Amino acid sequence: MSETIISQPIKKSIATIDSIVNKYITFGDLTDITKDNVLEINKILENYSKEHPDDSVKLIDTSIYLDFGYDFANQSEQDKFTRYLKEYSKYKFVNMNGKPVVVKEFNDNELLRYEFSSVNDFNIFHSQDKFDVIDGKKVITKYFSKEWIQNEQMRKRFGTTTFDPSNSNSSDVFNYWRGFVKPIKGNYQPFIDHINKIIKGTQEEKDYIVKLLAYSVRFPEKLTETALAFRGNQGAGKTTISETMRAICPYHSSVIDDLDSLFSFNAETIHTKYFLMEESVWGGEKSKSGPLKNLITSKTRKISIKNIT
Repeated sequence: MSETIISQPIKKSIATIDSIVNKYITFGDLTDITKDNVLEINKILENYSKEHPDDSVKLIDTSIYLDFGYDFANQSEQDKFTRYLKEYSKYKFVNMNGKPVVVKEFNDNELLRYEFSSVNDFNIFHSQDKFDVIDGKKVITKYFSKEWIQNEQMRKRFGTTTFDPSNSNSSDVFNYWRGFVKPIKGNYQPFIDHINKIIKGTQEEKDYIVKLLAYSVRFPEKLTETALAFRGNQGAGKTTISETMRAICPYHSSVIDDLDSLFSFNAETIHTKYFLMEESVWGGEKSKSGPLKNLITSKTRKISIKNIT
């Protein structure tokens, strides 16, 4: 890590800053982060993310280290406010098709999920999150969710959303892409041998499958405009291929039971790169032919979120 990115005022504590950054990147540890060093640490993290695009590292939410000017009724109310700030860091305030939407990102059994709420529903759900402040000689109650929506110091506002593996978008864009798993040294030959074993065809055709999958990992931002379909007896090993790709890119792989889930309310696929369909049957309906082709070849796809878009 280059020393030139450390500003002069904290240069004397570079070892401490580096250790704090390493603890945060490795363990998500926020223990030693303070309002005096949080901005500097975020600058280091920004440079780290540029140097390691496949290693998804989130910037630290600086809002919990700021003074918002409230005169809290007592220490207990201030502690509640600080707790809410930390809890609400999982939410993002975004513009979706001209509508203000609150997005929650979370892990569900190691799967990346998103929940979408209108501002009204968000406020109703969090109506119990409140704190008391002194206003003149009176004690008044503030609803934290409403304060969070209105105060840009408490949260970041995103002008639009995207799913862009190239990470070339501006900071004003909320990007659903979180990258692949961290690569580790190993032996890929068993996977190659498996494809050679279960695929009936020429070596050129087998090599094409391997190269296609490798290309999608090497250049995740580029479309292959191709869908692979494997037909064979149950237990032949077809699923091993799709499960290998899901292991490489677990955050952006979705197992699809039927085609209808791709074209109706499909919010769960908003961050999907690899669509994995097991034991699928398609009757050749013309109404689904066009949307299916667009899903494979188009650079954009329509996402319908119930009660939102």
